[in-house]
Amino acid sequence: MKNSFKSLLIIASIILTSCSNSDDNSTSSNSPANTIKKLSETTYFEGQTNSFTANFTYENGNLKSISNQTQKIDISYSDGRISETKIYNNNILQTSYAFEYQNNNLYTITNSVNNFERTLFTYTNSTQKTEENQSLNNSVWQTQVKDEFIFVNDNIQQRTNTFTNIPNSTYKVGYEYDTKLNPMNYMAKEVREIIGLESCNFKNKNNTTFSYNYNDINSTTPILNHTYQISYNSQNLPTQIKKYSSNNTLIAVSTFEYN
Repeated sequence: MKNSFKSLLIIASIILTSCSNSDDNSTSSNSPANTIKKLSETTYFEGQTNSFTANFTYENGNLKSISNQTQKIDISYSDGRISETKIYNNNILQTSYAFEYQNNNLYTITNSVNNFERTLFTYTNSTQKTEENQSLNNSVWQTQVKDEFIFVNDNIQQRTNTFTNIPNSTYKVGYEYDTKLNPMNYMAKEVREIIGLESCNFKNKNNTTFSYNYNDINSTTPILNHTYQISYNSQNLPTQIKKYSSNNTLIAVSTFEYN
């Protein structure tokens, strides 16, 4: 699952509490082709089942909002890039996040209500290198969780996750991919940072087929962790993704509709 600050930004924590189906009101005359129109996900953890559905609305070719019957994320733009997201529950503003860029790359997403929580991104030649969840303490940004990425062919080949305040809490994960398109292939990169699913990582170009754990960060022997079963449409975009544990227990199912 996502860490605590990043989870505030993603659908899975914003909309997860609503298990009812929402009306399909995402149609827009300016919806770009092959962008997500509607998605749903059901997760299964420790005997509990949680489901949500989210509709995507577009305006002037840009993603304008993500919503269901009670929750909504409004998205604002400046110079063609996301500048702010506002999160509402029953039309009451809950919080908002400011987006800052450096060298044409997303640099920070900061909680603009309290201004002491942010996600920091670093890059090597415009390829993401790290992602850090930070809090402000005595005017100094301190990292609680740090992810380090190795990308190959625009997919995360390896991710190293560290909880900086806990000794010996660095974990290494490896991935394999298919050759077909990620559900957000035709959507802006920064949109991928405000949307997350248990069954799919939108950072990648393609779709995960296997994920592996390692006994420690120095190990080179992968241990199968998850497998994925994926169905596609004629555009090679996923219409359904099922995530299973290594013992074939179903963890999550997501479905996608496109413009």
